[in-house]
Amino acid sequence: MRGSGPLALFWRIFPWLIALALAILLAATLRLPLEAMFVRYPLNYNEGWNAIHTLRLRSGGPLYPAVSEGTFINYPPLSFYVVAALHPLFGDDIFAGRAVALAAELAVSLNVALAARALRTGWTVAMLTALTFLAFC
Repeated sequence: MRGSGPLALFWRIFPWLIALALAILLAATLRLPLEAMFVRYPLNYNEGWNAIHTLRLRSGGPLYPAVSEGTFINYPPLSFYVVAALHPLFGDDIFAGRAVALAAELAVSLNVALAARALRTGWTVAMLTALTFLAFC
């Protein structure tokens, strides 16, 4: 593939064409979620549920209900502490939760690229892997 003909040029720019296609797909799939970040009400019950727990934590109330035989706690408290810590910056627990979720998705994408690099791929393949993750997750 080290020739100088049109086929060699194609294979040289092919990864960048894929990156462009993935970036366009990513922009199309992220448009609505990014616009929804600025909506001032919960988009589903889970956002309100998380905001209530964060408010309870910020106001000094118990994060978990009293332990009884019927109590089953299936959520970790870390996200509530992170969102509560960001509340002064954003002023809204729902928006802070959405910002944390977006930052977490970007962090996972970065880790996908770093995992690809750890498997001894080139930076181009690692970038394409991260973009593919972002576009389809």
